[in-house]
Amino acid sequence: MIVTTTESIPGMRIVKIIGTVTASRTAWVRISKATEKVNLDLIRKATEIGGNAIIGVKYQKDWLGNVMATGTVVVVTPG
Repeated sequence: MIVTTTESIPGMRIVKIIGTVTASRTAWVRISKATEKVNLDLIRKATEIGGNAIIGVKYQKDWLGNVMATGTVVVVTPG
């Protein structure tokens, strides 16, 4: 699964836009661990709806330690 903050993936062609996914976690110990878990949640959700990449991922972190992310699920092929 490709996860990127950019709107395109070099060397890949977007053949289908499926929709958006969102995920959030609270960082009880470390922000980096919460961000990792958010990424895993995004990947799981994208896979469930038939995507093989997530583009345009945006991350937000608040002062309470919450990490939120949203991205567009797409199907890409080489080219």
